[in-house]
Amino acid sequence: LARDIIMQKEPFVVPHARWGYQSFLDPLPSNTEVFFIRTKFLWEDWINVNNLLGSPHNVTVPSENETKRLNARGEVPITSNLSDEGRKTVCRFLMDDIQVYIDFLNRAINLSDDEVKVTLRDLQESCPEIINS
Repeated sequence: LARDIIMQKEPFVVPHARWGYQSFLDPLPSNTEVFFIRTKFLWEDWINVNNLLGSPHNVTVPSENETKRLNARGEVPITSNLSDEGRKTVCRFLMDDIQVYIDFLNRAINLSDDEVKVTLRDLQESCPEIINS
């Protein structure tokens, strides 16, 4: 899939997969605050944003069975079986997106400092070469 996206052969591609997170950041002034919903904390972040926006309604959180479908193809996500070298290659390939992702995290008004730190720690574990550079 990644190769098909890069070669623009994949017909269904969301903008950030083809053009990177930068495509979302470019139109925003540098001091723009954002709401940021992290996949790992999807419902927690969604509820928080909903409350910050002043919604009088609670968010209905799907059951665990309903949340297993996490992608457009309806496939259950696979676990990583990348070698250490493969992981480093993916991290280098995603370096620009990771930097923009960190910019978004720092602009997020719905995330506490501790929530940002947790997410940065996860990034550090996945791509230490990028985070430490």
